[in-house]
Amino acid sequence: MKKLETLSIVVPFWNEEENIEATVREIRAVFDSRVERYEVILVNDGSHDKTGALADELARNDPRVRVVHHPKNLGYGAAIMSGFTAARHELIFYTDGDLQFDLKEFDRLVPLLATSDIATGYRGNRRDPWYRKMNAGMYNMVVRILFGVKVTDLDCAFKIYRKSMFEKIHPQTNGIFICGDILIQATKLGLKIGEVEVTHYPRTRGTPIGGNPLVILTAMYELAKFCAGHLVRRDHQTLPAAKR
Repeated sequence: MKKLETLSIVVPFWNEEENIEATVREIRAVFDSRVERYEVILVNDGSHDKTGALADELARNDPRVRVVHHPKNLGYGAAIMSGFTAARHELIFYTDGDLQFDLKEFDRLVPLLATSDIATGYRGNRRDPWYRKMNAGMYNMVVRILFGVKVTDLDCAFKIYRKSMFEKIHPQTNGIFICGDILIQATKLGLKIGEVEVTHYPRTRGTPIGGNPLVILTAMYELAKFCAGHLVRRDHQTLPAAKR
């Protein structure tokens, strides 16, 4: 595969002191041979462990690494968007810092860009507990039915976006619904979304939060709020013009 010229790599972190150094080490090992010039943007979303300090140390030792700090936890969506805003390059690859993906499979995403605006992976054999897979299945089905988003795995944290998309796409959530929010807006704009299967590994270090009941309830609330806002906007658009 021909090397890409430039790439921004965005990785959000919240209390991932056990994974952040290994994540950056793997990024260097993979992307040194795949991209001519890249940057790594580590977003520390108000961690209360050593994540922020370790991120700063990594940045001091490598000029390609930059850190964005949130003084308090603002949410997964806010962390991702802070990274996207800070990105200097048109192509943005984002993934999570929990080492559950094989970064070499970035090679599977790149060919999709020839015909797509967004390239996304989907976890063919998702290595998460059954209840997380069940929740994700229902969530994907609801978004597919309500908004026509034809994506297998909305929340797969293995995607390439184009920075210029965000001149038209303005996410309305700061939480876990961020991926659905972006893909719904992209679908409405007629952007093309390409997808390919990627490998998913079980988490071996750190504490997952995706199965936390509060996180699930928050995601449901964000989806309901988004749906309500969508219906209100649609009603306003279809109201008859006022009589003169």
